[in-house]
Amino acid sequence: MLHLHVKGSTHYISIMLVAAAFSLLIVPLEPMLIVMGHVSRLVRARSILLLLYFPILVVLTRRFSLTGACYTAAICNFAVLIYWVWSARRCTRRAIKGRTHAQPTPS
Repeated sequence: MLHLHVKGSTHYISIMLVAAAFSLLIVPLEPMLIVMGHVSRLVRARSILLLLYFPILVVLTRRFSLTGACYTAAICNFAVLIYWVWSARRCTRRAIKGRTHAQPTPS
């Protein structure tokens, strides 16, 4: 099985490597959003991804075969990464903004 060579497999592996890199960049954002109390954002993002992933997978796989499946994984991981980075920035800005406008307690 390890000696089976598929023509153009380097291309597939490269796309999946990019998808894995996007997925790894998501890892630190998930606990941060959970700790900040934004679990609903994570659930919403995963639900939307689940609803969109399979139709995109079917369309791109029929159109581009295995390359389409690889692109689907990369596109969906990139979309989640962008959404979570945007959510994290938004949450941290609100936290910082709330902290700077807080009144100091008298001692």
